[in-house]
Amino acid sequence: MRRETMEEAGIEIQNVRFVGAVNNHQPEWGTHYITLFMQADYLSGEVTNCEPEKCSGWEWFTWEQLPSPLFAPVETFLRQGFHPLAVRHDKLVRDKIIEIIEAHGGRADFYTAEIKEYGERLKAKLAEEVLEYLESGEVEELADILEVIHSLTALEGTHREQLQLIQTKKREERGGFEKRIVLKETR
Repeated sequence: MRRETMEEAGIEIQNVRFVGAVNNHQPEWGTHYITLFMQADYLSGEVTNCEPEKCSGWEWFTWEQLPSPLFAPVETFLRQGFHPLAVRHDKLVRDKIIEIIEAHGGRADFYTAEIKEYGERLKAKLAEEVLEYLESGEVEELADILEVIHSLTALEGTHREQLQLIQTKKREERGGFEKRIVLKETR
């Protein structure tokens, strides 16, 4: 892919990755294409028509204003919802994230989860935030963990004060972790 891009367009690319495939069978035209779509990051070079005997030229278009007609597999890929700048998240986010994305000129595809899904996604978010803290050690991640814990307890109908009382009672009965005791074995 890198070699072909250099030979045909005069540019170097990097981070080549698979983004999708389509199967276009069009018996009325006598064609059957299985097309693989790849995406890459620009590295260097000036776009040049290096093979004018095979290609009439290169033109740049915004993704939202592609010319017509398009190669049939590209049309199929577009109908499937592909957008090269889309980043798939599929996770619960804080309440103001959509506003922040849109304020910065982005577009967000989102929905409001039903209660059961919300509970499942909160648990997944807790695991995500704990992993992020374990990787970074940043205090901000602890604040995110606390926010998820408060959301989980509210979902269960427990007030923050009640959670604090439960924590205090457990601390009184079993202690905290200040003494740094590591239990190695019991018999």
